[in-house]
Amino acid sequence: VADYKTEYSRRYEAYSAEGKKPLEVKAPAFVDEKSRLQEYQALYAPQDPGIAVGKPVRDNGKLDKEHSPSMVTDGKMDPETSCWWSGPAPKWVEIDLEEVRDVREVRVFPYWDGSRFYQYTVDVSEDGENWERIGDMSGNMTPANPIGTSHQFPARKVRFVRVEVLF
Repeated sequence: VADYKTEYSRRYEAYSAEGKKPLEVKAPAFVDEKSRLQEYQALYAPQDPGIAVGKPVRDNGKLDKEHSPSMVTDGKMDPETSCWWSGPAPKWVEIDLEEVRDVREVRVFPYWDGSRFYQYTVDVSEDGENWERIGDMSGNMTPANPIGTSHQFPARKVRFVRVEVLF
C-alpha cells in the first residue's frame, strides 16, 4: 500500500506539473425511497395514468401476501403511498382492459432503486388465447429506472396484456 501511495503521489505531481487537472470521479449514490420519489416527481408528475389503471388483474398465484396483483393497476407510482406486485420468479401478471382497444405501447414500471434489474417478457392478446410477444427483456442487465421501459409496436387490437417476470 505504501509503495502504491508513493507511486500515485509521484504520478499526480508530474501530471499537475504539466498544468493538467485530474478528473474527479464519484461513485453513484444509493437511491433511497425519498430520493426515488423526488426524481420521479421531477421528471413525470403529473403523468397520464394510462388505460390499465383500475382494470382487473390476475396472476399465477406466486406472490407475497402484502403485494397483490391489484397493485399493478392501482395507478400509484409514489413509493411512500403505494406498494407493488411481488413474489418469487418466475411469475406472471395479466391485465384485462375489459374491452378491445387499439394499443401501440406497453410501458412496464418495475421497482427501481438504481441497482435492481429485471428480466421479463411482454405479450398481448385480443382474445386471451392467442398471444403475441411485443417485448423481450429476457437478457436484460440494465437497472430499472423511474420512467420504466417502453415497448412500442405497430398499433393492434388488444384486450389482455401479460408480463412474465423471469428473474
